Amino acid sequence: MRKIVHIVALLLEVLSVFAQSSFKNGPLKVSDNHRYLVHQDGAPFFYMGDTAWELFHRLNREEADRYLKRRAEQGFTVIQTVALAEFDGLNTPNALGDKPLLNNDPTTPNEAYFKHVDYIVDKAAENNLVIGFLPTWGDKLFKSSWGNGPEIFNPKNARTYGQWLGNRYKNRQNIIWILGGDRTPRDGSEDVATWRAMAEGIEAGVGGADKALMTFHPQPNSIQDGGSSKWFHQDSWLDFNMHQNGHCRDTPVYDKITVSYNRTPTKPTMDAEPIYEDHPVCFNVLVIGFLPTWGDKLFKSSWGNGPEIFNPKNARTYGQWLGNRYKNRQNIIWILGGDRTPRDGSEDVATWRAMAEGIEAGVGGADKALMTFHPQPNSIQDGGSSKWFHQDSWLDFNMHQNGHCRDTPVYDKITVSYNRTPTKPTMDAEPIYEDHPVCFNVKDLGTSNAYDVRLYAYLDLFAGAHGHTYGCHDIWQMYSANRPAVNGPHIYWQEALELPGANQMKIVRRLIESRPLLDRVPDQSLIIENNYAPAERIQATRGTDYAFVYSAAGKPFTVNLGKISGQSVKTHWLNPRTGEAKDSGTIPNKGQQKFTPPSSGYGQDWVLVLDDLAKNYPVP
Repeated sequence: MRKIVHIVALLLEVLSVFAQSSFKNGPLKVSDNHRYLVHQDGAPFFYMGDTAWELFHRLNREEADRYLKRRAEQGFTVIQTVALAEFDGLNTPNALGDKPLLNNDPTTPNEAYFKHVDYIVDKAAENNLVIGFLPTWGDKLFKSSWGNGPEIFNPKNARTYGQWLGNRYKNRQNIIWILGGDRTPRDGSEDVATWRAMAEGIEAGVGGADKALMTFHPQPNSIQDGGSSKWFHQDSWLDFNMHQNGHCRDTPVYDKITVSYNRTPTKPTMDAEPIYEDHPVCFNVLVIGFLPTWGDKLFKSSWGNGPEIFNPKNARTYGQWLGNRYKNRQNIIWILGGDRTPRDGSEDVATWRAMAEGIEAGVGGADKALMTFHPQPNSIQDGGSSKWFHQDSWLDFNMHQNGHCRDTPVYDKITVSYNRTPTKPTMDAEPIYEDHPVCFNVKDLGTSNAYDVRLYAYLDLFAGAHGHTYGCHDIWQMYSANRPAVNGPHIYWQEALELPGANQMKIVRRLIESRPLLDRVPDQSLIIENNYAPAERIQATRGTDYAFVYSAAGKPFTVNLGKISGQSVKTHWLNPRTGEAKDSGTIPNKGQQKFTPPSSGYGQDWVLVLDDLAKNYPVP
């Protein structure tokens, strides 16, 4: 029996050696000039990595074969993947039904699980691919606000686990060891000591520091930190530095690389986790406008269920708890207020301020929380949220509310908050919703439509709002057959997703983003007919080299030219209902010019787009 076991073990070793023999130029090391990686024979090695973090954990052997073969064909040279994976890697079995550790103990790895890891490492070698081998994702050391954990590592068991891994893979030539797992070592913790112990264990397991090529994968940090070099540059086990982008555009990672590149002693450096293809930019595919509470929990008023539970003390505590919980979420805008007007002579203002103070404390500072206030409708001179909080440093931009009525001059209210000092962005956060009882009076005024919501989007934005909120009466309450309804919704929320007004919001966004956004200002002096009532309103806005004029009912208007750059102006009519743009010719950029929209009447709104001809802007 022992002879059979010995023969099987020998066969496995032979197969491993055969697989590794196809890794043509031998193991990797740092080049003599300490700037690059080379094979043992001096042949240059270019690190072209792919992040397949869940490869060991989620793919079966057939899937892994396909993945590795294709990545090799595409020219990749390194596959970065994790033994103790991010997505509940300790308690959710791999594709073959095995967990990596016995009883979540790093000192007792599961042989069955690591046989699958062996297979993938060797299959990578057959494809002449290096495995960027992460012993663990960082949540097993520091769970932070994402990752499943649990936190199982300390310096002692990290060394044991590292040595076990090093010994197991000491004959695999296609491994680069990557510690860190997307975590920043915490000040005052054992994190640095634990990673150092794991590195020490790996070196002991493979038989010496010269037999392990090793680095550290951090979270994004500041330019002066220099990625992994902040903590480990002087450590002999750290052979080269890594940085991370954070999946954002326009991040000066090149400056961070310069810092680690220039550190002494000289070590190679790289961006190990840049922005991914097809990834939410800065994790911000959709922003959540996060209301900590609806206003009835502060002031029940005549609607809402309450009860009234907040005061300044518990509001601060709750705000701080929320801020701390979501401090690492980059896609949150905090919205206080919850559709309530602070009452004179009450603690309302103090309570909202306390909640804002708590949120800022929880997220780690005022610069880490973007915050505003959602009021009920108020008068033109009040200026929305600016009435109470404009001088408060926590209020980053103002909000208004329409009240779900037609013909409300919200553009004038926006003008008030737009012109307040200090300058802050402003917007209509609750305009008239689509399919909503107009002014809550369906009997006399009927229900709002796509034109109602479209009209306020253009009027508000052209009056100076930085953004806009769409709403739908059927969707805000997620109306369905098995839920109670409020104020007579008509269709279930799933069907309401396709209402025309919602689909027309993309036309608004496309127009605003089609021209330089940050220099756009409201400018009613651009037109002669600049003071019509809401139903027939003409509203104008412009940048340095373009202008938009909205005609709510297709009424003609006269433009004062010469307010944007250029000798000639290219004009288009944009149909807000369909998004179609019609060429309307080129005119000299001087004097006055009358424009008549292609159609007029109720629901026949149009946008005139004027561009400096020399800018050659695309059709809107």
